[in-house]
Amino acid sequence: MTQRFIYFSVTDYEMALQTLYLKDFRLFNQKKIDLSGNNTIIVGDNGSGKTSVLEAINILLDGTSHRTKEIKECVREGGGEFQIALNGRFNQELISSKAVKALDKRISFIKKKGLLPGKAKDFPIPSLILASHLRMIEGEPELRRAFFNKTMFHVEQSSKESYLKYQRALIQRNKALKGRLPEKELIIWTNNLRDAGLELNKKNLLYFVRLEETIQASLKETKNRENLTFLEGLELQFNQGWSRELEFGAFLNETFDKDKALGFTGGGPHRLDLIISIGKKRAKSLLSRGQQKLLILLLFINIYSLINKYHLAGLVFLIDDITSEMDEENLSVILKELKSLKSQIILTALDGKIANKTSNLLDEFTHIMLSK
Repeated sequence: MTQRFIYFSVTDYEMALQTLYLKDFRLFNQKKIDLSGNNTIIVGDNGSGKTSVLEAINILLDGTSHRTKEIKECVREGGGEFQIALNGRFNQELISSKAVKALDKRISFIKKKGLLPGKAKDFPIPSLILASHLRMIEGEPELRRAFFNKTMFHVEQSSKESYLKYQRALIQRNKALKGRLPEKELIIWTNNLRDAGLELNKKNLLYFVRLEETIQASLKETKNRENLTFLEGLELQFNQGWSRELEFGAFLNETFDKDKALGFTGGGPHRLDLIISIGKKRAKSLLSRGQQKLLILLLFINIYSLINKYHLAGLVFLIDDITSEMDEENLSVILKELKSLKSQIILTALDGKIANKTSNLLDEFTHIMLSK
């Protein structure tokens, strides 16, 4: 099948993203969405495709879907392939990202800046914030770990290489622990894991210091401090993933027999966690669901503001279901914080849930209605 892309003309509006095109993507047959209003809120009922719009933008900017590892699942039922495209401007030049995925072929991307091939630095970083992220305080450590790793990769450029080196060693050691590799390789991969773990943990600790300093400083400088008194005494603690009393190599030696019996490595940087407390007590036991959501959004906003200093093309915030479990006061705080950013903002909300909530602030967003 011949691959065809649809190109858009864009205006001279100073904007990161301006037009999104979807063809045979999820439930969309064919859809063109104007994003040139800078701050946009996409409104519709459940099943109208709001989250799919954010998914498409994330695929085009980051190359990944938050909903599936099998990108072919994004092809509309009955369709043979999807085509998605995103146009905008950066430094007065056109930027475009286009992707085609046929059911029986790998996804293909074409990225351009002007007439030249586009590079990652030419496109904004998507900060995709979903309902699952907003359970980060009360949810499983994997949620906090994913937040930590993803943001670290953007700030500490070499950390991703260290992370991947550690993950490769971890996979091989776990295979050896299960008896799938010769016995002698277990010692080799244990030593490799020790060295990679020490390197990665050093970078994790350095980044945590920057993360904590940034968040504490940002909360002090926020324009809405009078609405955030419940965050007084906020503390972040770093759990490195194994006992602080032991060096990583000594820990692996001490737990060697246990790991072998279980068939996997029980501790290490792959088990790191962030402990979020208010006045020495876990935040999840003190804060309401709305307050937890507000705190998590503030964490994302503040840390991505740090990333913005390292990425000239900036950020685009993609926040799903912004009004869920947020009272008017908390929603007002987060909208004011978002509007103070020098970033493009794309929100989604259920139709009917925004009518009575901070309408004066939401009125400043361009509203896009989706219907089933």
